Amino acid sequence: MIFTNFIQNRRSVRLFQTKYLDDDMKSSVNNAIERVLDEEKSSGIDIKPIYSGFEVYNELDGKAGYSGVMVKAPAYISLKYKEINPANKIYGAFQMEKLITRLIGLGLDICWITLEPGPTPEKVKLFGDDAEFIEYIVAIGYAEEKKPFTPEATSGRKEVSEIVFGDEPFKSISIEELNRRGLLDIFSSIRFAPSHKNLQPWKFVVSNDKVSLYILNNESIDISLGDAGIIMYYFYELAHGSGIKSEWEICDLNTKVEDYVLLAEYKL
Repeated sequence: MIFTNFIQNRRSVRLFQTKYLDDDMKSSVNNAIERVLDEEKSSGIDIKPIYSGFEVYNELDGKAGYSGVMVKAPAYISLKYKEINPANKIYGAFQMEKLITRLIGLGLDICWITLEPGPTPEKVKLFGDDAEFIEYIVAIGYAEEKKPFTPEATSGRKEVSEIVFGDEPFKSISIEELNRRGLLDIFSSIRFAPSHKNLQPWKFVVSNDKVSLYILNNESIDISLGDAGIIMYYFYELAHGSGIKSEWEICDLNTKVEDYVLLAEYKL
């Protein structure tokens, strides 16, 4: 599958060229954003490009990024929640990852950046009244050329057996059973989905008629909602590509199993 290869080879970029996006590329980015915002899943969010990227960098340097090291890029895209609630955080990440997939198809490189919650002074200066509703931006541009023989940076991923379980949470399910049900390739691919600090805070439970997604219920659950939205997007695309056409349904976050909470269900 082409999409399977895309997920396994998708990389975040932290070093961008200083090259600005030209007018044709800006137009393509704007069109990609409009297409995503036209979809029903985007009803609770707004997405905007910021082409004065280095101004964003100067304002957020030391305040966002990896251990306070801001990712410097020629442009960024902001994700705004119209209302702060779990569904908007999940579908915001779902739709943003869909947009990212299209931007990578345009030849751009990307990097998710988590911002401090709330209306911090830096965010207010950049986003005004929207500041408290923006918790993520995505850096976009062109990656710096790598030096010859530089190895690819990699991060470990959990095995399918560590994230997928059988009818009763969280009891093992055989690889043969997943293969019989047409789910093995899907789970083998989505385990490469990116997550904050590569924590991979998800577990899936496969029952007769649905796949249930659980996420780790701890102090980082707000960030994990975004991680969940990303992996839900990849599951959705691969499931539809395999003929398993359904929709994710968000749960009420009241069903807990061990240290996890039930987040969403996908009918089979």
